[in-house]
Amino acid sequence: MMKQKLLRVGCAALSLSMATGLLASCSVLPQPSAPASRPAQQEQDAPKNYDAASLKDGKLRILYSYNAPGGNTILCGDTVLRQSPITETSYLLTDRITGETNYYFCQWSDNSTASGRRCGLFDKTGAEVLSLEAPYDADLSGGLLILTTPTSFADSPVHDHAPGDVRVLDLATGEELPVPENAYTCVTAGDRLAFGIYAPGDAVPDEENDDLYQYSAVQIQERDGTVVYRNDHAAVLSVTVSNGDASAPTDWLEIDTYSDDGMSIEQTSLLNATTGEERSGFVVYLSAGVASFQSENGTYQLVDLTSTGQSEVLCEFEDPISAYAPGVAVTYRQDLGDYELHDLNTGDVLEVRDESLGTDTLAVYAKDGTLRVYDQNTGAVLTDTVAAPIEGLQRTDLYNVDGGWVWLRQYDNSDYEVTTSTICGPNGTNKTLDLDAIKARYGADFHGYLWPVTAAGGEFYLSVSYQGPGQNWLYDLIDSTGNVVLAGLGSCNGYYTNTANSLPDGVFVARKGFEYGWMDLHGQWVYCQNIFYSSGDDAENYYF
Repeated sequence: MMKQKLLRVGCAALSLSMATGLLASCSVLPQPSAPASRPAQQEQDAPKNYDAASLKDGKLRILYSYNAPGGNTILCGDTVLRQSPITETSYLLTDRITGETNYYFCQWSDNSTASGRRCGLFDKTGAEVLSLEAPYDADLSGGLLILTTPTSFADSPVHDHAPGDVRVLDLATGEELPVPENAYTCVTAGDRLAFGIYAPGDAVPDEENDDLYQYSAVQIQERDGTVVYRNDHAAVLSVTVSNGDASAPTDWLEIDTYSDDGMSIEQTSLLNATTGEERSGFVVYLSAGVASFQSENGTYQLVDLTSTGQSEVLCEFEDPISAYAPGVAVTYRQDLGDYELHDLNTGDVLEVRDESLGTDTLAVYAKDGTLRVYDQNTGAVLTDTVAAPIEGLQRTDLYNVDGGWVWLRQYDNSDYEVTTSTICGPNGTNKTLDLDAIKARYGADFHGYLWPVTAAGGEFYLSVSYQGPGQNWLYDLIDSTGNVVLAGLGSCNGYYTNTANSLPDGVFVARKGFEYGWMDLHGQWVYCQNIFYSSGDDAENYYF
């Protein structure tokens, strides 16, 4: 089956305009949405009250609008590429195979199209690479742009299905790859494509009996459309996509095979789409190319998916495996409700009270007070210290905040009132906050709950909330000794940490007065905008 050129395919018109001289302005002043949905606001012409010098790294970032589902702002380095109205959705597209973030995707209202919506793919200059006259959700994997219509994710998509619901575009060549009829999803698997297909062959569901999995199949094919694998009554997931881990092996797929009536999963396996190897008993992908499987005799196996030729069993345990880093594994003792840390090189076992997984780190708190953080890709120990268990300890909360930083809360009561709060990190950082002093400062509003924000210069920062004048909630930023660094913020959080949308060290998301954006530890704006900027729709109707 020949590849089709990107002209007009299915129900949506598609135009490819690779950026050759269509580059967006290099001005740091925001450009209106294209097509322009409203005029630029006067405040954009005023002198900036922020210094974006620390953002000059060429990375794409998104500032989500304040208290609205749309209206985000896209920046590349310190340059604003796009400020969207509230009716426009936008997000960054990270290639799930390479881990690179070089594009963003937008969808907005356009009454000139049959659907009333339009979407587009944009590069790091703000230039439109692709325009589609229909609403799509987008994913990027190995240079392939996978487009799916939002309605195709309904529980019973057969009633909404139309040709073109799933499209696969090669951004390097500008070609559209063949997609099987009735496809409702697609994931990449090495150099091949795996599709979820609804109502394959002669199976024709009716309105009374249209369960998705009763009429679902998995089909794997070459890029030219040649079918190499077929499994009726099955659904497919990508190991890379489902775990959000770009380092996961790209050619393995999770295959869930259903009973004939679609009511139960008969088998969950991992299939290597390149070699054809299929291993049953799949439980969970862990890290560093290793997954957990349950054997026929009930034991739990660590299996290396990256070994040459065929997957390899590394070791077996009687209890389920909850986490892994090269050299260590954590198992969950179901009968006792706690964990064990196994050193795979020495055989030593450490009783663990709590564990916590970060983006690519594993933190464990042992019953003897050992607190350790491992890099899940290399097995390196990032933090190794001791936080002694308190007397009368009833439970703990362990928060892995990445970069080797970990936050431990201990309780000697069942009232959810924190007894001790300890911050540990790389370079031997181990500090326990004086909660009595913090309680004295903030009064009855403080119940021991602090929230991690950012780390910089060997110090970790948290936010504490309290009620200010008029019963409005305010936030202070404090360091790991409890000293107030910034006070009276309208909001303060650090949810961009260690993602494709990461901020520089010591920069966090904040609101102060009517300004909202990214702030540094000196209280200076790195980038900000008025909170009402994104509160209007295409017709300039504002919501306060």
